[in-house]
Formats: sequence, C-alpha cells, structure tokens
Amino acid sequence: MTTKRRKITKTKRRGLGGETEIRELSLYMANDYPINRQLKAIDLNQAKKVCKGVWDVQKSAKLYQYAVDEAARKYGKEFGSGRSLKTAPFSITDRRQLALDLANDFKSRAKSCIAGPRASATGCGDVSPDVEAVFKKCKLPITLAGLGRARRGAKKRRK
Repeated sequence: MTTKRRKITKTKRRGLGGETEIRELSLYMANDYPINRQLKAIDLNQAKKVCKGVWDVQKSAKLYQYAVDEAARKYGKEFGSGRSLKTAPFSITDRRQLALDLANDFKSRAKSCIAGPRASATGCGDVSPDVEAVFKKCKLPITLAGLGRARRGAKKRRK
C-alpha cells in the first residue's frame, strides 16, 4: 500500500498591516514599563543631540526601531505562540512606520518646547521633565530650521 505524501508548504505569517496594528503596538509600548522607560531614555538622548545640533530624523528613527522591535518581540511572546519577531503579528513595514512616527513625534515636541511660550504651568507640554531640563541647559541658540538636519562640517572623532 502506497501513501501519497503531501507537499507541506510553509506560509509566511504576515500582519494585516495598517493603522490598527501600529496603534496596538504603540499602546502596548506605552503600557509596558520597561519599554516606556527605554523610550524616555531615548528621548533624553535625542534632546542632547538636538542641543548639540547633530540630530537627524533618520538616525532617530533607527534608534526608536530598537524599542519598537523589542516591544513587538515581547508582544509576540505574551500574546503569540513564540519568541521571535516572525511570530509577532506586526510586519516590518508597520514597525518601521511606528519608529518613524515616534521620531517625528519627538521632533514636533522638541519644536514646541524650543519655540513655544513657556507661560503654561506644564512648561513644554507633554515632554518629560528631564528632557525639558536638557533644553533649558542648552547653551547654543537652537534654530528650528536646523532641527532635523545634520550639522555641516562636524568634526569626526578620533579613535
């Protein structure tokens, strides 16, 4: 008796893609304490780069990508069936879009903190007090036109 073997093909598990998954992951990031703490540290680092004049939105998005990938991995581990990013329901395009959204959100918050009136009781709005303190300590005049562009003629570090 012969049995036919079925050809088993692996189907790639892809997320549905779109705003729903991005919103779900961003809410998970906001409610997970270690990820939220990591985001605050990234914001503080980005504020220091803005003060130096070397902040770049693409490099900032790459930095936020680490936190987004960690959140997707934890989400997949908690609600999915495995540990890797492949089992998480978020596609790479969704994760990259969320990282870019976080970088642009930081840019808008930094612009409002630098140029906005400080008459309100909260100071810079929804910026954390540590980031606001960094902006207050800036000795260089920060121009809004230069925010988002790399500084020209920057000296390279020696090894």
